[in-house]
Amino acid sequence: MSDSKRVQQIAANASAPEPKLKVDYVSPDLLRPSPRNARLHSRKKIRQLSQSIKALRIVAPILVDEDFEILAGHARWAAVNLLGLRQIPVVQVKHLSDAEKRAYRLADNRFSEKATWDNELLSIEIKELIAAEIEIELTGFETADIDIILTNSDDNEADDDIPVLTTGPAVTRVGDLFQLGEHRLICGDARLDRGRRSRRLGCGEVGAGRRARSVRARRGPALARASRRRPA
Repeated sequence: MSDSKRVQQIAANASAPEPKLKVDYVSPDLLRPSPRNARLHSRKKIRQLSQSIKALRIVAPILVDEDFEILAGHARWAAVNLLGLRQIPVVQVKHLSDAEKRAYRLADNRFSEKATWDNELLSIEIKELIAAEIEIELTGFETADIDIILTNSDDNEADDDIPVLTTGPAVTRVGDLFQLGEHRLICGDARLDRGRRSRRLGCGEVGAGRRARSVRARRGPALARASRRRPA
C-alpha cells in the first residue's frame, strides 16, 4: 500500500462513526473461547468468580466477535458454565480485523495488570464491607490478603499520630545525665572536649582500660619474639 492510500485509509477510519454497541442475552453454548487466548485462569479463580456472580447476581457482558468467539471475558464464560446459567449478556463487536481482535484481547488483559491500588481507599472499602457483613471473599481478595491490607493500614495510622508538644520551660539542661538501665544518656554540647564528656559519663576508667588493653595487644607479638630469643 502506497503512502497516499495509507493516509486516506487512516483519515477514513478517523472520520467513520463509532460503532454502536448493544447488549444481547444468549446461551453460553453459543460462545466459543479463542484458541489464541494467552491468559490462563486457575480452577480456584473460576470457582471464586462463580461464587461472586451467584451471590451478587450480576454478570458483566462478555465481548464477542461476529462469530461469537470471545474477545474479552473467558473467565466469566467459564464461571457461568460452572453455575449452569442458560442466558448471559454479550456485546458483539463486528468492526475489528483479525489482527485488531488479537491486539484487543492482549490489551484487555495487559492494561488491567498495570493498574495499582489506592491502599488507603482499599482498606476503607474492605472495612466498610466487613461492617456491612458482606462476605469479603466475593471481591476476589482472600483472607490472607485482607489481613495484610488492614495491618498495613493500621500501621500507617499509628505512624501518622504525632505527639502534641507541651508548652513550658525546658526541664533538661546541658550536663544532665539519665540512667537507662545499663545505659546512660547525657544532654551534651558538641563543643565540650572529649575528656569532659568522658568524665561526666563516668567512663574515664573504662577508656583507660581500653587503652591499656590496646597497648598490650600491640606489644604482645614483640614480647613474644623477645622471649623466644632469650637463652633457656
